Parts: sequence; structure tokens; C-alpha cells
Amino acid sequence: MAVGDADEAVGGELPGFVAADADGVAVGRVGAGESPGEDGETVFDVDAVDSFRDYEGCFDRNIDLLRAAGANVFDTLDVDYELTGLAAESYDAALFLGVIEHIPHTPRMVLEGIDRVLKRGGVLLLDTPNLAYIYNRRRLATGASIFPPFADQYITKTPFGGHHREYVADEIHWVIETALGHEMLDFQIYNYSMAGHRRLAGEELTAWRIMEADPTQRELIFVVSRKTR
Repeated sequence: MAVGDADEAVGGELPGFVAADADGVAVGRVGAGESPGEDGETVFDVDAVDSFRDYEGCFDRNIDLLRAAGANVFDTLDVDYELTGLAAESYDAALFLGVIEHIPHTPRMVLEGIDRVLKRGGVLLLDTPNLAYIYNRRRLATGASIFPPFADQYITKTPFGGHHREYVADEIHWVIETALGHEMLDFQIYNYSMAGHRRLAGEELTAWRIMEADPTQRELIFVVSRKTR
């Protein structure tokens, strides 16, 4: 999500910007402030936290790109998955995108770590696949799994980097508002896979109409929340 979109959702300017992405945990850091860049655009201090070293060099190119863009890069082996290596109440925003479904056991420690490093009034952006997606329902109705082939997971090295658990809308509402105690600024369930089609027909058109009438069957859950305490 672009910063401009986040500004609209929050109803004001974000004083900083955090980026994050990873299998297992990722939180981004928005840090010390902003400064004018070339052509007068706003440039944000950005940190990226991920379990990069777990992947034995696979993300070296990504790390190079992040650093070339001016981001500070941290590994969870250094700051840990609960982000204890990051200062409390030091971030204006955190992006936790496509991560929560990769966390085994419980995401509680990671989310509490994000909440701890956010300043009061700081913003969390989270997205995750919707378990109740209409195509998941259809696969289950035929007896098929919604997950990757189990034979592939069975022989994988640990830690397994795939989806450990997916969530429905009510569960994400609960974790944001009840578990974290955040103020919900924006909550959407939307589709993106269908955006690649110029025309819909047959079963795809039927599915689209169902999702238009019942948003809980759409593909992705997206949240913007604010830490208030």
C-alpha cells in the first residue's frame, strides 16, 4: 500500500513509514522522521526486518535493492521474532503484509512486539489471505485441500515457510480490536486475482457476483489500525 493511500485511510500525514515482509516474521520500521528529497517529494526513514539469513542467500539481491533504496536492513536473528532488539515506541507505522499466515503456533508474540515498538498513535497495516475465499470453499466442497500439496510439505526442510494458518474476517477484527486494543481505521475484504481478466464469464462471473453480494467470500483481508494506548 502506498503511503499516499495510507494517508487517506488514516486521515492525515504519516510522520514516518515502516516496511516489512517475510516468511515467519516481518515488521518494517518507520523511524526517525522525514526529509525532503529531490523534486520536493517526501523521503521516509525506512527499516526492513525479516528472517533473511534463514534462506541462505536467496534474498541477497532483495537486501541489495533495499539498501540501495536507502532502507536499513535487520535480520530477526539479531532483533528476534518478538522485536526485543528494537526500541519501544520508536515507530510511526508498521507494514505487516502477507506475513501472519506464515507464523506457526500463534502470532501473539510478533503482534505484541509490533505493538510495543509503535508509538502511541502509530499505524499498523496488515493484510492476509481470506480463508473463507469463495474458491477455497469450492475446493473444500469437493474434498480438496486449499493448501499446497502435502507431499511437498512433508519432505521440506524446517522451518516450513508456507502458510501455517489462514484467517477469516472476524478473527482479524478480534486480534486488532480485542487482542491489541487498536482503533480500526479501515477494514476491507477485496479481490486482486480477477483484476488480471479483461472479461468474466461462466463460473468466474457467477463467483464475482456472489463476492459482490457477500464480501466475506472475497480474496484478501486488509486492515489499517491505530495504537491508542
